[in-house]
Amino acid sequence: MLCRFSEKGRVRKKILRAVLCLFTVPFVLAPIARAQTVNHSYPRIGVQHFGEAPADWYARFDLVIVPWADNDKVRQIKAMNPNTVVLWTDGWTSFNSKNPVQAYIPNEAPQWFAKDSKGRDISLNWGKLMNMSSLCPRVNGKRYVDRHPEVLVQQVDLNVYDGIASDWCWGEPHGIDDIDLDRNGKNDYIEHGDGWVAQRWVEGVLAMLEKLRSLIGPNKLMWINSGKFQDWGWEYSNGVELERYAGILKWNFVWNRYKNFMSQAISPHILLMDARPWGGDIYSPTPTKNHLKLARFLLTVTLMGDGYFNFNPLEAGEHTYHSYYDEFDVKLGFPTSDGQELPNGCLARFFTNGAVITNPTGVTQTITDSDLQSLAGYGGPYYRFKGAQDPKFNNGKLFSSVELFSSTQAKGNATLVVGDGIILVKQPQTIVSDIIIDNLDYGTSVMQDPAVFVGNWQQTTDGRGYYSYKIRPSKNKYPHAFTTGGNGSETATFTPDIRIPGRYEVFEWHGYVQQNQMATRVPYTVHFGGGKKQTVFVNQNQNQGRWNSLGT
Repeated sequence: MLCRFSEKGRVRKKILRAVLCLFTVPFVLAPIARAQTVNHSYPRIGVQHFGEAPADWYARFDLVIVPWADNDKVRQIKAMNPNTVVLWTDGWTSFNSKNPVQAYIPNEAPQWFAKDSKGRDISLNWGKLMNMSSLCPRVNGKRYVDRHPEVLVQQVDLNVYDGIASDWCWGEPHGIDDIDLDRNGKNDYIEHGDGWVAQRWVEGVLAMLEKLRSLIGPNKLMWINSGKFQDWGWEYSNGVELERYAGILKWNFVWNRYKNFMSQAISPHILLMDARPWGGDIYSPTPTKNHLKLARFLLTVTLMGDGYFNFNPLEAGEHTYHSYYDEFDVKLGFPTSDGQELPNGCLARFFTNGAVITNPTGVTQTITDSDLQSLAGYGGPYYRFKGAQDPKFNNGKLFSSVELFSSTQAKGNATLVVGDGIILVKQPQTIVSDIIIDNLDYGTSVMQDPAVFVGNWQQTTDGRGYYSYKIRPSKNKYPHAFTTGGNGSETATFTPDIRIPGRYEVFEWHGYVQQNQMATRVPYTVHFGGGKKQTVFVNQNQNQGRWNSLGT
């Protein structure tokens, strides 16, 4: 089910999701300009998703990075939100026999597999390592880094997609101690040293980026995930990924490189901060989608520049399902200042419609309105917005001061800084992101619990049109629930935690297991204020694969 908050009688235009039931169903509460024009307002929200979801989920985001080529789905997304940028992504560094994009390699050029000093293919956990170096043998006059860009542009329609991304493009080999790039039977790490190997490798990667840029032209976007905040390739690519950030390991390094990226990379920029808690975080709640402080912290760090943000819960694994926060729906507009440092080490930045503060110091700090007034661009007074997910923190009051948490913790041999941040607005306002209650927790909104099923319900992947956040099989074996006709004892109860009283429009979404054999009179009973309730009957043979309003 979906619940959508209606302020002053006006229903907010937002998209949400629910689950499928056959008999008793779910419901929802409600610097060098070279590429295309992309200038999203702030905060900029992205999603890198290794699965597939309905178009209305992706249309919530400014930046979408996906591994599937589906022109119709992308057209649906853009019909709902013409400003959503969609990139197609694929891994470049290793060969996976199950990846159809790489199917040509074994027959066309097995010489392109990286070799060790004994002439053996180098295997990683994810497949064979490709030789992305400048010394890769040529087959028909081409190295892997020359040929693969030609294959990539054949996989996706760039009249529909906005560009091409690499999920995996190492700037140097990792996890190995023997490689023979010059094919002389000697281990290059011993013969030439780590630096030589890294240099030959990145030379090849840069050649690949240059070739890909020449093929897609100056008006399409290119995005690179190297696993690090790399400083190479900025002359060809529009963006990088800060992957699996559970906090900040080296603040000065990250902040300075972020500023360098913004001043040196080609425009428009599409840096993506990929926030993901780690298992050793002593401050993390369970489930980690409710780690509101970490989400605010890394979002506000991102807002000190022009990047995009997504939050991937720890339970999800990499790039599978994502969380959506009230802060995403704040309309900050555009920056009116750069990120500025306060005397206590916190940073603040001013926007058309508000201000942002973040605390990366490792020590809890108090920031006052007077502190903000000392900075260039102050446009207050400011207010905390009134939010539903954390109403004590986002309380809607006039801003006078805030205590922002920050601390340090050991992560391996490094020191990780975790913290908090706050988004302020110029006018009092209420922000309630759409509340989705799903049959599984990963499809259910932040600070909410999934549906409760009583009776003979089955979880299935059969059918079509159901609202499912499809991800890797190990995480998503049962996308939706159904039951057959009976005496009414089978129930599915979707209970949103309503933290801000008001009018909410309630929606349901149903698909089908057998298209023309669905229940024709499914009762949805909506309970609301004052002990009242209303029952709406839905014919599930009709209006499948869409949100259907049950009333406000």
